[in-house]
Amino acid sequence: MTLKFRDKLILLVLVILIIAGTSYFFVSVQLAKRIKSDIVDRLSRSNVTYEEFNESYFSQLILQSRSVSDNPKFAAQLSTGDKATVQQGLDETNRINGFNSDIFVALSPSGEVLAYVGTEMKSNINLSQRPEISGALSGIDNGGFWEENGKLIRVAASPTIANDQVLGAIALGYEVTDTVAAVISKVTNSHIAFLVSNKIVSTNMHDKRQELFDQFQQHKSELDHAMIKKTSSSAFEFTVGGEKYLGVASPVFASPGTEGEDKKVIATYVFFNSLDKALEPLVDSQKLMLIIGLGVAAIALFIGIIISHGVARPVALLASATREIAAGNLDFEVKVKSKDEIGLLASSFNEMTKGLKQKKRVEGLFGKYLSPDVAKKVLAEQSIDGILKGEKAMLSVLFTDIRGFTPMSRGMDPQALINLLNSHFDESIDIIDRYGGTLDKFIGDAILAFFGAPVHYDDFFMRAINAAVQMQRAVEKFNFQRKIEGKDPIHIGIGINTGDVIVGNIGSNKRLEYTVIGETVNIANRLCSVAKKGQIIISQSTYDLLPNKEIASAIEQVVLKGIAEPVTVYEILWKG
Repeated sequence: MTLKFRDKLILLVLVILIIAGTSYFFVSVQLAKRIKSDIVDRLSRSNVTYEEFNESYFSQLILQSRSVSDNPKFAAQLSTGDKATVQQGLDETNRINGFNSDIFVALSPSGEVLAYVGTEMKSNINLSQRPEISGALSGIDNGGFWEENGKLIRVAASPTIANDQVLGAIALGYEVTDTVAAVISKVTNSHIAFLVSNKIVSTNMHDKRQELFDQFQQHKSELDHAMIKKTSSSAFEFTVGGEKYLGVASPVFASPGTEGEDKKVIATYVFFNSLDKALEPLVDSQKLMLIIGLGVAAIALFIGIIISHGVARPVALLASATREIAAGNLDFEVKVKSKDEIGLLASSFNEMTKGLKQKKRVEGLFGKYLSPDVAKKVLAEQSIDGILKGEKAMLSVLFTDIRGFTPMSRGMDPQALINLLNSHFDESIDIIDRYGGTLDKFIGDAILAFFGAPVHYDDFFMRAINAAVQMQRAVEKFNFQRKIEGKDPIHIGIGINTGDVIVGNIGSNKRLEYTVIGETVNIANRLCSVAKKGQIIISQSTYDLLPNKEIASAIEQVVLKGIAEPVTVYEILWKG
């Protein structure tokens, strides 16, 4: 089915809208992840704030316990060791100070409970093993958490000292209730729930206590992680009252302990925040974007239909022109009338046609003897005729052929022979292209190339030498592979001469060849003939141009065909 331009334009609008919608969706997903990450960060900050709050609270609690332990009258009563006397003193102190504490305990120097107010303590129970009590009996104020009768209690303990002797200790504590949880929630800006023995003992969301507990049971692994690993869990999602929350479970330690001490975990607490409320702005923006998107889609479709009518006719003309170009009529020209984008398109089309004509001419002239880089430079020139016309120029001419190729080829399978030459030529031509050379022709197993035309380089002679060195190295690598395959190696000799040549297109109207002719070419060929396996032989004229003469070494004079006197030639020292 062929779609008209109008249909394609409408389809394009729809595709753009779909892409925009999809992009917005993915952006929303990333924003949602970022919001979740921000909530986790907020929960982490709440944890830090909670720890600071606890430190401050325990400091105040220790001041309360200290006010009792430092009271001389109570110290005298405690020193008797008589439980009735100590109980009377404890009741009186509690009544006067109005502590209303959940735990108020007086202990002997050995840690035995002598009297208590609030949570019932077993008779004759010894609390000296608890860190707060052992610290107080050592003369140090302490604070920490206790778990008593399924309740979580914050306790402070202080020593009672007279004449530098510890007479006993006082432990004073308050239960962590829903009211306490509400205060912590307000301070930390996060909801909180404390769990003891698989039961929520306090939370600021006390009206949803059972639903919270049911949700926590579904994430028991995170709660167990906090208890067992003694560190905060990863964030987990749960739903309460139809609202999604993100929470993190953390351990409650019996006491702060000391560094390196294996601290006991007696409960867990969960900080959590509403995920739905955090995502509300994003959800609202998604709804707004949906409404805007539908409106934009309707407007875009309407504008698309209008534009399609104004574009269809000029496009039809351009389509007709395209068919003419496809048929080979590169002289066809689109008549430009308007000055808008369509007119610009028509002008560009005409420029393209001119470019095609130029490219076709270059392709017809050059064939395949220029490297891609050189061809690009030629195509960039304004006047092709100025480059391709015959001219006299100083170039470096390179000849290379395979030594002993004729006897080698006699016993070879024809296809194997062709494969050998093609592999060798592929590598050699790549090297010639790399150094800005121009391939002239293949002559059997030989290659003729030149450097310095049609694009001139100041170091054309060094490019020829570097290309020759790379050819020899490529042959070494090629031979290594042939040895692995159990095949005979090949060796090449290379000759390079530098001098004036005639370069240009030579041939007939039916077939042209961009080539070089002259005595310089003939001498390069003869230098190649005297080069032995693996040698690169250069002429005196090439040697004279070398900026570093140490890369070449003079060899004995040789007699070149067509030259009466022996000439000095040089070998490139490329194997070092």
